[in-house]
Amino acid sequence: MKLRLSKVISAVLSLCTVFSVCVLGTTTNAHVDAAGFEAFNSYLTYDEYRSLNLNVGSAQSCDGDFNAKPVDTEKNKDIRLADVKYGWSNPQVLAVMASAPYWSELSYGSGLASAGNTSFTVSTDETNSNSESMNIKLGVSVTAAVNTEVFGNGATLGASLSQTLSYAEAVQRSKTKGTSHTFTAGAGDDYVALMAIPVAAYKYEYTHNGKTEAFVVNIQLDPVYSLATLKNYNTVAKSHNEKEKDCERMMPVINLDSFAPDYIPGDPSTYPSDISQINQSFNLVYGDMLVDKGCEMTHSEVGENQIRGKVYSCKEFYAVGLGTASFGQSVKFSESQGNSMEQGVVLGASVFEEVSAGVDLGVGKSTVKARAEVSASIGATVSYTTVNTKGVTYTMTFANLPDSAVTGVTSQGIDTTSYSFNTKLAVWVPEEKGEGVWSAPSVIMPLVSFPEDASLPPFIPKDLHALKVSDTAVTLGWDVTAHRCKRPADFYKLMISTKGSENSYTLHSTIDGSCFQYEVKDLTPDTTYSFALKAVSADGTESVTGASVTVTTKSDKSPVILSQPQNVRVDEGDKAEFTVIPQGDIDGYSYQWYRMSEDRYGTSWKLINGADKNTFNAAYFAEGGKVNGINRADLDGSVYRCLITDKKSGINVASDSATLYISDTCLIDSYTELKEIATKIAVGEVEYAYKDYNLGCDITVPQGEVWTVPFGTKEHLYHGDFDGKGYTIYDFTFDNSDAPVAGFFGCTEYASIKNLNLFNSHITGGENTGGIVGKATNTIIENCNTVAYIKGSAYTGGIAGYGNVNSFIEGCYVRTALQTLNPQGYTGGIAGYNYGCTIENSVAEAYIHADGEKGGVAGLNFGVIRNTFYNINYFDGEAVGKAVDPVGENVKGLTDSELKTIFTRPM
Repeated sequence: MKLRLSKVISAVLSLCTVFSVCVLGTTTNAHVDAAGFEAFNSYLTYDEYRSLNLNVGSAQSCDGDFNAKPVDTEKNKDIRLADVKYGWSNPQVLAVMASAPYWSELSYGSGLASAGNTSFTVSTDETNSNSESMNIKLGVSVTAAVNTEVFGNGATLGASLSQTLSYAEAVQRSKTKGTSHTFTAGAGDDYVALMAIPVAAYKYEYTHNGKTEAFVVNIQLDPVYSLATLKNYNTVAKSHNEKEKDCERMMPVINLDSFAPDYIPGDPSTYPSDISQINQSFNLVYGDMLVDKGCEMTHSEVGENQIRGKVYSCKEFYAVGLGTASFGQSVKFSESQGNSMEQGVVLGASVFEEVSAGVDLGVGKSTVKARAEVSASIGATVSYTTVNTKGVTYTMTFANLPDSAVTGVTSQGIDTTSYSFNTKLAVWVPEEKGEGVWSAPSVIMPLVSFPEDASLPPFIPKDLHALKVSDTAVTLGWDVTAHRCKRPADFYKLMISTKGSENSYTLHSTIDGSCFQYEVKDLTPDTTYSFALKAVSADGTESVTGASVTVTTKSDKSPVILSQPQNVRVDEGDKAEFTVIPQGDIDGYSYQWYRMSEDRYGTSWKLINGADKNTFNAAYFAEGGKVNGINRADLDGSVYRCLITDKKSGINVASDSATLYISDTCLIDSYTELKEIATKIAVGEVEYAYKDYNLGCDITVPQGEVWTVPFGTKEHLYHGDFDGKGYTIYDFTFDNSDAPVAGFFGCTEYASIKNLNLFNSHITGGENTGGIVGKATNTIIENCNTVAYIKGSAYTGGIAGYGNVNSFIEGCYVRTALQTLNPQGYTGGIAGYNYGCTIENSVAEAYIHADGEKGGVAGLNFGVIRNTFYNINYFDGEAVGKAVDPVGENVKGLTDSELKTIFTRPM
């Protein structure tokens, strides 16, 4: 099931692609606009395809000979063509291409492949003769209505089914001319090699036993290809899966941490050094390498449903040292190596939804005889190609170290470096597909080792930037958390230049390696300085000088900023706003916000189009302008500043930098997620019980849905913070008179529940039953409101059945009918049994039907109650049924009209 508990990425990044394409015959698809796009017959939206750099337009334009139909109706007189539709497959990931190893602190050059590259070729052909490519054979599938009498055994339909399929396969070959495509990815990012296939679907009808039946022949046309960053691909995949309800149409999310947990592009010390460090198999769950066709798996099933694979590598390591040359290595899989995997590539169901349940016969996969046997079974209606990896060659080119890697000189005057390493290429190749698994990409992962007794160069933060700038001082900041366990710096040398040139750097000061910011003082106003760091380890090993940041100190003419942007910490569902206020008339200045961007070597400030006000929302591009489960990973830790310009003088000044932090709180914005989390807590999945949650929208419980287990049980308590954000859960029904705790929340401890509304709730429980929580211990319940009918057996309350020690109920409102079945029970408008709980600033309007102790606020009070009221038009008894502790000041019953003068009903 979907559950956004892991980081995901929001912004759609630009794609860097280097490739060569050879089209044998007609081109695949030259249409790149949305005109004619088959929105209802394609598995992604037009924008999603384009975000992956897949230039899809109308799939019909790829069909070629429109007169060539896949069924010979001249020989099959009983069959008639009813309709033709076109659509696009899901993008298929052919390979995951990890970055070639390089050092992010070294300058290799500006070209995409200057620090190394990875490449391989795919082709669509009728043979497997191309030994230097991954061969993809396009196929035909027939989707029929479920009718085994006609299609279940290859029976004759005007002509034999086998003849019909053979004819269709010949037509399919006539519509595809074959293509060849080479993917080449540069170092610096991880990439995925993608393919999408246009599908032409021909619907045929025939009459059987007086009933009209239908089947569809799917023809796969020449693919289109793209190379997308893994980050961008996962952004699109997760965003798509958030909106998609059909498992068949979801996209796998790829997590390279599954293969090499420590791997970070741009740091060779984090790459695996041996194939034994690359995992051989992967669970098929969301957020991992692939997704299974069932969309959900229990913990017991996960271990049994894995994609297994084998890692191949070059035989020898190659030493990377100083110089200008680069070299390449290839890993080739041949039949002699025992790899003859033939694997289906998932495309999804037929574009004709009305006949989507039936028999699937993939003629590109097996012989006619085997296809006839396949036709006897009923399965998922999936069009597929076949991929054959025999003889495929993957190549990675490793760049030699640039001259900037020099860290020392021998007594003979020879340059030396601490950045040298040994490397070779490895590729994980999936085995044949298992049950429910339709495809798996290869994963290209280089291996890196270091010379024996080598001292690694300490890590230099590449995000050096100015936090604050005044006329005589600059505060610099950087991140010291990354790579600390691999290449820690014991101290930094701060280098400074007044000419903005690396060649004129001098040592300014020495900074402890645990510092993450430093103020440089006694600078000259209106002067440009360049700063850079050099990292040093305890044994004296030095890094190169890192990327510089150039800053101009303020002059006496610079605009004065009264209020600088402050760091912002938000939850999912919140806006992320920064504000800057200059001295004087706000309208007398123009504003431009920038976001700090990290490239391969350092940082820069990227202008944000349209961000031209003194207040800026970092989540401006998201729906509602809010942080959500898709964009949070992209936004968390992002840094912003504003350039303020005096409209009259044209003089500008940059504000201080401010950082956006996003909490680990999980956003719940669907009933499915709400129920799923409650279920996981109930079965004892600890991480869910301690998680913090926010509601992201109003949620209506579907008609007929009845809960029997609350959010937190007596055995598995809820311990987190739950913020309803002022949203409402409508029509919640709980019915389990045997439940020891009942309510929306059951049992809570060291928890917080706030800003939650429940409307039209019906709650029937056992001993501890409340409108918000059954039993609360060390729990804060704040600003919660409920309109409900509540029935319990012993302790029954409008907010809490049992308000236990060190709990607080504050600012809550309840309108309810309460019933307690046990004549020795306790019933209260706010709490049935108040034992050590503080109740204040709350209002209850409760009809109470009980024979035991009952009160407008509490059935029993062994705690603190103050400034709390109840409506005597609903209940005309006392505030407390049984008072062990007396109530505090301003606790009383008021009439309906009196209550209206002191508060407004929230619901």
